[in-house]
Order: sequence, then structure tokens, then C-alpha cells
Amino acid sequence: MFHNPDALASEARWLLLGRMSDLAHRIAEAIRRARRRKDMTQEELAEAIGLQPESVSNIERGSVVPTLDTFSKLVSVLGLDVVKLFEAKPVERKVTAKRQRLEDDVRDIVEGLDDARVRDVMILARAFRDAR
Repeated sequence: MFHNPDALASEARWLLLGRMSDLAHRIAEAIRRARRRKDMTQEELAEAIGLQPESVSNIERGSVVPTLDTFSKLVSVLGLDVVKLFEAKPVERKVTAKRQRLEDDVRDIVEGLDDARVRDVMILARAFRDAR
């Protein structure tokens, strides 16, 4: 499928970004669930860990990944099980043939872009995702 190392690197970068995004969303969901289980508001959690409520909201939406320091505070305050959070989980999603073609087309387009343009595509993709 790949005829040159640059194309392979581009695909690897694309896959890595996808996996990082999956992890960010798993962390976000775990934090949101744990906060709700403790019957805390975002404001209360923010105060407990020394952040602004907007920061907690961004973390819970997966639009930012918490720093290691913040993550440590979240784990402590919310009682998160870090091992379970980082366990690999198989992706179970059904993709229609049309959806698969669209995803393949996006990958093909991104392969031909330089790093700056790939970052632009990621910014746009996140904006569309977050607008849901």
C-alpha cells in the first residue's frame, strides 16, 4: 500500500493521533463518570484540584488532556483506578461501507499533506467533533 517511507510515517502519525484521541476521550469519560458518582459539580471538582471550572469542562469533553500533576489530583480526589483507565480496550464499532470509504478518503488526503496542514486538519476535525 505504501511505496515510500514518508507515506508510512504519515499513516503512523494518523494512527497515533487517533489512539491519543481515544485515550483522551476514555480519560474524559472516566473523569466525568467518577465526578457524577461522587455527586460533585464541575465547580466543586475544580476547586478541589485547584483549577478553573472551564478547565474541568475541557478535560471532561476530551478537548484537552490533563497535565500529569492535574491527572494525579483527579485520581486522588475522584478515586479513579488508573490501571483500568489505561487498559487497552478493543474498539467495537460497526462501520458501513460508505463510512469506511469516507474514512479511507480522508486518510488518503492527509497522506499528501505536510505536518502543518495535518495539524490544521486535526484542528478542524476537533472543531466538528466538539460542535456535536
